[in-house]
Amino acid sequence: MNYQGLHSKKRKILATILASGKKVITTDATVNLLGWDRKKARELLFSLNHAGWIKSIKRGIYIPVPLESDDPSLADEHSFVLATYLYKDCYIGGWSAASFWNLTDQLFLKTWLITKSPVRKKEEIRGSHIYSLKHVPSSYFYGLYIEPVAHFS
Repeated sequence: MNYQGLHSKKRKILATILASGKKVITTDATVNLLGWDRKKARELLFSLNHAGWIKSIKRGIYIPVPLESDDPSLADEHSFVLATYLYKDCYIGGWSAASFWNLTDQLFLKTWLITKSPVRKKEEIRGSHIYSLKHVPSSYFYGLYIEPVAHFS
């Protein structure tokens, strides 16, 4: 990977974004943090992604690339944290939940995700994770407390 350097102004802006402590960087969060308009924030995140300082997961959703990484494509993010940003109103189910609670010793390559959002594909690859998606009606979420995104990051 051929990294591009950052001038001091962009370096300070990137440091401000990373200092917020979020594991996932979104356009909306950048707008709120910097007080910029959406277009300017999108352009900044696009340029940082192009230069290899952050990694694009989906439009408007990025993860920071560790400084010691030689290749931004190897930047890793936790699949559960990423799922809360990618699919609103969702929960982790099946073997993924069992594995999280150490109820199984098996290792799974896919994360099983149940969501209220419409599902076009049963499987999606986002970042370095494969999500098996299942759409259920809103009534299935009755009595289920979903942790706000801010608590995961």
